[in-house]
Amino acid sequence: TEPDHEEIYEQFLNGFDQQRLVDMMAFVSLKGGTGKSLIVNNLAMAYGLLTRYIAEQTGEPQQEVELIDLDFGKPDQRILCGKEPDRYLEDIFYHRREGVDWDSVRRPLPLDAMHLVSTSPVRRSANLFYLHKNEMIYLVNDSSAKIKLADFGGGINKDILDFLNSIRSKICVINGERTSQEAIFNLILAIMLDQTKKVFA
Repeated sequence: TEPDHEEIYEQFLNGFDQQRLVDMMAFVSLKGGTGKSLIVNNLAMAYGLLTRYIAEQTGEPQQEVELIDLDFGKPDQRILCGKEPDRYLEDIFYHRREGVDWDSVRRPLPLDAMHLVSTSPVRRSANLFYLHKNEMIYLVNDSSAKIKLADFGGGINKDILDFLNSIRSKICVINGERTSQEAIFNLILAIMLDQTKKVFA
């Protein structure tokens, strides 16, 4: 029988154990060409403008917005923002002795209270995610920014599933192609299965 897509999506959106999740929006797509990176970038800019307007109207400090590019090997956010970082996310782990931390890799953007954190376009740190996944989750959670958007690369593996299961909001970007829709549906099922295993283990 055909799976009940609506029921599956509802269960996915409700999630499991929401209290312990990181407050961040993770954007994922298993296929290229869906416009994911552009959507993430535009939404981050919109949040930046909105928080600036709210701060001007209320007189309160502006909420920080953090745009995090977790596409290891092909980070496009630095190009879309027109800002090449001085340091990349990998430097936290490769140059730990030099005191490189999360604040060191945050690149301020022209929009007030908005920062970019990017992976390196040349290192292609395949093992980094596996070795430092939990520390990255901690660093993101501990960041001072109240609004965090993460742009994940294409593809999926156990480490990315673990990372996604630690995040409160997961946004799947698809286009009208059947292959794109099926890929995301299978990703949702994989995330739900992984979450269920953790809950009942």
